[in-house]
Amino acid sequence: MQDYIDREEDLRQQAIEEHKRKMAEDQARLQRRNRCIASCCYVAGAGAFGVFIRWLQVQTAFTEDGLADRSAFNLLLPIFVAVCIYAFWRLLRQREREGFVLPEDFKGALVNRGMLFTVLRWAIGGIMCVGALLLFSESATDKNTEMIKVLAATAFLSGISFPLLLTAASREGRTAHFCRIYATMPVVMFSVWLIVCYKTNAINSEGWAYVMELLAIIAALLGFFRMAGFAFGVADTKKSMFYAMFGGAMCIMALADDRHTGMQIIFLSSALMLGMYGAVMTNNFYIKKKETPPPPDDGFERL
Repeated sequence: MQDYIDREEDLRQQAIEEHKRKMAEDQARLQRRNRCIASCCYVAGAGAFGVFIRWLQVQTAFTEDGLADRSAFNLLLPIFVAVCIYAFWRLLRQREREGFVLPEDFKGALVNRGMLFTVLRWAIGGIMCVGALLLFSESATDKNTEMIKVLAATAFLSGISFPLLLTAASREGRTAHFCRIYATMPVVMFSVWLIVCYKTNAINSEGWAYVMELLAIIAALLGFFRMAGFAFGVADTKKSMFYAMFGGAMCIMALADDRHTGMQIIFLSSALMLGMYGAVMTNNFYIKKKETPPPPDDGFERL
C-alpha cells in the first residue's frame, strides 16, 4: 500500500514539474516574440519619424527652385541621425546588461524556423525581385542606362539570395559554401548603387538633394556587410545588430525622396531585410549563465 502511495506521489510530482517546464517554455517563447516585435518597432518607428523629418526639411529649407536655403531646419537631419545612433546603441547596451548574448556562429545567430519566418523571408525576397524588374524597365529613360541595368540585376540576385540564405541557416548539417555568395550579393548591389549615385550627382552642387540617399546606401551597405560576417565566420554580433537596425531605419527614411519607383521598392525591401535580420537575431538571444569560479586549491579547508 505504501509503495502505491509513493508511486502516485512520484507521478504527481513529475506532472507538476512537466507543467512548470511547459509554462517556462511558453513564457520564454512569449518573451522572444515580444523582443522581436520591439526590435521591428524601433526600426519602423525611427524610419517613419525620419521620413517626417526629411519631408519637413524639404518643405521648409528648400526654395521653389529646389535649392537649399539657409535654415535651422537643415540641422534636423544630422541631429536625428545622431539620436538614432545613440538610441540603437543604448538599446543594445541595455540588452547586454540584462545578460542577453547572441551566438556568433551562422546557424545559431540566424536560425529562423516556423511558418511565419518562412513566409516573410520569401515575401521580402519577392518584393526585392519585383523592384529589380521594375527598375530594369525604367532604366531606358535614365541617362546612366547601363549602370542602372547592372544595379537591377544585382538587386534581383539579392532578392533571390535572401530567402535562400535564411533557409540554409535553418537547416541541419554543414553550412553550404553558397551561403557566402548569398550573403555577398546585397553588398555588391549597394556598392554598385554607390557608383550610380556618384555618376548621377557628379555635377549636382546641391548636396542636400542627394545626401539622404547616400547616407541610406552607406548604412545599408554596412548593415549587409556586417551580416555577411556570419556566413564567413567572422561576425561581430553587437555591431551586426546595430548596423542592421540603423541601416533599416535609414532605408525607410530615404523613401521620402523622389526617385525611380524600382529604387523605392528596393529601398523598402532592403529595410525589410535588415529589419528581419534584427528580429531573427533578437529571437535567438539567450541569457548567459554566470560561471562561479572554482574554490582555490591552496590546501586550506573552507566552510
